[in-house]
Amino acid sequence: MKLKQISKWEEIYKYNRTLDEIFIAKYQSPANDMYAKNCIEFLVEIGEFVNETRCFKYWSIKTPDKALMLEEYADCLTMLLSFYGTFLNTPPNFSLITYSKEDNIDIMSLINNLYEDVAKILNNLSLPLLNKIFQMLLILAYSLNLNENEILEALNQKQLKVKERLEDELY
Repeated sequence: MKLKQISKWEEIYKYNRTLDEIFIAKYQSPANDMYAKNCIEFLVEIGEFVNETRCFKYWSIKTPDKALMLEEYADCLTMLLSFYGTFLNTPPNFSLITYSKEDNIDIMSLINNLYEDVAKILNNLSLPLLNKIFQMLLILAYSLNLNENEILEALNQKQLKVKERLEDELY
């Protein structure tokens, strides 16, 4: 693992924290209410990502749009980073980041396990659980041929979009 890449992940995490702080200040919501809504939003974001992968659509002949997959994947990671920063006040375990496609991954089982674990955070938020979710998201991405540079760029673009929205009075 390259130190330079870890540094990029850390920068993204820190900037995500800054955006989360602005968001919370702008939309002051009771913490418990915001937490429950974020849990639902996280599940929705994973659903949107999985939908773009088309991996479960055995009836469809369309191929996935990689740009849309990356955009939705960035939404998933952005939500995950928010749970680390806003609710646990700790960064992810960046040593979990590996950059190789794993062989013999049952993508359907991985997705189902991901949904199960994300649903658990509503009642059981913990660092080990978030790290497990982070690892599953990374394995899923690499299994779908999304590479680290594409992921980092998608996260960067997502953060720019969120920043613009937060600066827009209509958001």
